[in-house]
Amino acid sequence: MHVAQCHPIFRLFFTCAFAIALAMNVGCGCTSGMQAFNIDTNVSQSVDRSFDMMLVGLRPQDADMVARSVDDFFYDGDFRSDLFDGPTPPVTYGFDADESGSVRVIDANDETWSKWRDAGVMELMVLVSRLSASPGGDGPDDPRRRVFSIDRCHWQKQGNLITIDVQRTRMSYSPQPDLSD
Repeated sequence: MHVAQCHPIFRLFFTCAFAIALAMNVGCGCTSGMQAFNIDTNVSQSVDRSFDMMLVGLRPQDADMVARSVDDFFYDGDFRSDLFDGPTPPVTYGFDADESGSVRVIDANDETWSKWRDAGVMELMVLVSRLSASPGGDGPDDPRRRVFSIDRCHWQKQGNLITIDVQRTRMSYSPQPDLSD
């Protein structure tokens, strides 16, 4: 029997079921893509040494960058630019030992975001050269490294400001992206 020949209640049921299935496939309506941010850094007064910060835009094919030791990105405390010959130049900023408070590291209108977007960047890796009592280390547990999504679908409710907090022995960021999709 064809749906058109069914009782009107069944036709309504099939129509609603089809509409629900269609809505579930559409999802939240967000199209994945990189979002540009204002990135501020708050340096705690407990940080007692100079350090450098590097923001690295990561494309899906750059997974090996996350596996590298943080020490590989710096040479005697300076940035190693030879690791970045491709289309995703890092943003670097040097902090003095007596510098505390909030600093804008990159503005959402900076041309770097356009370069990263054109290259397919979807994650941001934040590195700092030193923290007091921080070991050199590998992997995501190194307190000098944070990697997070910059896909606009994960930041719809948080706006376009990310604040990186650098304390004596650790680094964190806020707000956190919404990864619940």
